[in-house]
Amino acid sequence: MELVITIPLVLLHACILSPRTAAAPALRHHQYPKETAAAEALLQWKSTLLRAPPSLLSSWRPGTTPCTSNWTGISCTTTTTRHGGAAAVTGISLPHAGIDGHLGELNFSALPSLHHLDLSYNSLHGEIPAAIFVSLPALYYLDLSANWLHGDIPPEIAAVAVA
Repeated sequence: MELVITIPLVLLHACILSPRTAAAPALRHHQYPKETAAAEALLQWKSTLLRAPPSLLSSWRPGTTPCTSNWTGISCTTTTTRHGGAAAVTGISLPHAGIDGHLGELNFSALPSLHHLDLSYNSLHGEIPAAIFVSLPALYYLDLSANWLHGDIPPEIAAVAVA
């Protein structure tokens, strides 16, 4: 059974941190810590995908980072403070991308600044991970429609809808 879900989210309250994914190759030392953690999480997720068009995620390479290397489908925000700069992944937009895999393999806690997630019209399988709703405090747009997701909508979404 196909689950179609498009949910504009206004506010999430909880942020649960979990251990980082398996170590990725060393990234250049001048990269921002949040961007480096996001790169590790996204590269780990890419390695678990069963199928994706070869050229689609070719910009997602070890030794590069999403914001400074302009990874396909990734949007970022860079801020500068008196203590230095910070780059963070704020959007993942890969609709109609031919991605086949499990959404639950993505370490959402490494993407705390993510506010836009569009993975519609792919071949994602499994359940909708509760981590989407508890690990992404800035998320306000989620489109997972036209995938092969199943199971119940996590109860954490009810708390978000009421907030």
